[in-house]
Amino acid sequence: MQLADNSAFDVCVFDVNLAGENGLELLLYFKSNFPELPIIIYTGVEDEGMGEIAMFRGASGFLRKGEPLENLFEAVKSYVANGNDK
Repeated sequence: MQLADNSAFDVCVFDVNLAGENGLELLLYFKSNFPELPIIIYTGVEDEGMGEIAMFRGASGFLRKGEPLENLFEAVKSYVANGNDK
């Protein structure tokens, strides 16, 4: 969070389980402070409703670990290439 206050990002990727943080709570912080910033949740948490929760809270995308990593790369590239207009 401190880094985000002093830097500019094109896109952020959060896991749900972060050391000392919860990615879904971090998502709420970022969406309230940086509403235009695309945020992708990328997690291995096996909860059927996790994607719906993430999208409801403002995530731009939701991917599960185990999907081809290329899917994550493509999602990130699309936001960077489009200047957050996606």
